[in-house]
Amino acid sequence: MDPEKLMELKHVHKIFKNFMGERNIIQNMQVLIEGIDCFTRAAYLGLYISKAVLKSDKNLIVIGHSAPFHNVLWETFKQEFSNTFINFGISFDADYTQVEIETFDLSTRASGKKNPFPLNVVFQMPLVVNDIVIGALVLVDSAEKELTHEQLTIIGLLADQFSVICENRLLIEEIQELAITDGLTRLFNRRHTMQRLSDEFIRARRYYVPLCTIMADADHFKYVNDTYGHQAGDKVLFELGKIFMKSIRSTDIVGRYGGEEFLFVLPHTDVTGGVKLVERIQKEIKKELFKFNGKSVRLTLSYGISGYPNPHITSCESLIDSVDKALYDAKEAGRNTVKIFEEGLANSIEYLI
Repeated sequence: MDPEKLMELKHVHKIFKNFMGERNIIQNMQVLIEGIDCFTRAAYLGLYISKAVLKSDKNLIVIGHSAPFHNVLWETFKQEFSNTFINFGISFDADYTQVEIETFDLSTRASGKKNPFPLNVVFQMPLVVNDIVIGALVLVDSAEKELTHEQLTIIGLLADQFSVICENRLLIEEIQELAITDGLTRLFNRRHTMQRLSDEFIRARRYYVPLCTIMADADHFKYVNDTYGHQAGDKVLFELGKIFMKSIRSTDIVGRYGGEEFLFVLPHTDVTGGVKLVERIQKEIKKELFKFNGKSVRLTLSYGISGYPNPHITSCESLIDSVDKALYDAKEAGRNTVKIFEEGLANSIEYLI
């Protein structure tokens, strides 16, 4: 085999191995750009990645350059990323209003280049896997720059491998999310909620900071299922989940504990803060009329609240036991009520909604 061809194969193999290493998506973007640069020595290599892949609120553009980078290039790449989707007949809006840009200098690898004017797109390729638009790859150089068939083939192979890695990332994240998510409400499932509670309790005990738990239960939920049907009941639980997520802070945790019971974990929050959260939830529920197939369902909830530190709470299990007892008291008191566990069940405080 031609020694030069052998070296190219070895280099492609090395890039594939780098892709398979423990790297995040941004590091793999850099691996792709550096790999393509070794074969093409293009002046500018740009990679647009959709925020859907990044699980971010911003799209990401990474540009490698062996020639000086200037503002005109940014406008060029914006236009050419959009053109890539249009030229390949892909309906995709490359949003530049929410975008993060990263550049890195490749000149040390290619001894540097002067500004290649006029600019010319020498290669463009959308990155799509299973009808999911991941992003786009664009190479820009001077008008005289032409890539060989061999170079184009290698770029395509590297870009395809990068796309597969992105797809695998999405699948892994989807599996991980499914493993901790309740299928009906889209809240955390019981197992994950309890794990998070355990973690937060260890942290609260170690640093002696407050930790509040709330257990909520939909009142007379069996009546909802029996009267309106189980599909209506499922719809109500789903809508409740949306209200809960709207009401909590980003640091709070809420999960479906079982049936129509929900568990809230509020780090760095005492029981007074827990009562305030219940009040916010109740305001939303009172103005919410759950509708299903033209039928309206009104709902009330009962709540138990407990918190650490408390001399009667020495473990995560005793914290759960205390909030469960407070909820039981609330249900026994007539429902649509809050009970706060303090030093013991006999001294619990009733809070009427």
